[in-house]
Amino acid sequence: MHLRIDNNMLVCDITDNGIGYTNSRNGIKRASGYKKESLGLKLTEDRLRVINQMKLSQASFTIQDLQTKDNKLRGTRVLLSLPYISAA
Repeated sequence: MHLRIDNNMLVCDITDNGIGYTNSRNGIKRASGYKKESLGLKLTEDRLRVINQMKLSQASFTIQDLQTKDNKLRGTRVLLSLPYISAA
């Protein structure tokens, strides 16, 4: 995980070396056979929408699959941008 400040935004860059976001989403099914929907992603979108309304900002997140040179999935990268508010 890396944190940086860019244009008054706190940017959190998280990467992993797992199976990739797409493979993870395609492979998750409940015992009943229905695909699992991510409540966490929906809640994150809702919270960012509220932050943007309150702070008149451009808070956002993106999720992307990381690939090897031969186009095999090798992990996931998440970028989360939040308005930077100084404690001073």
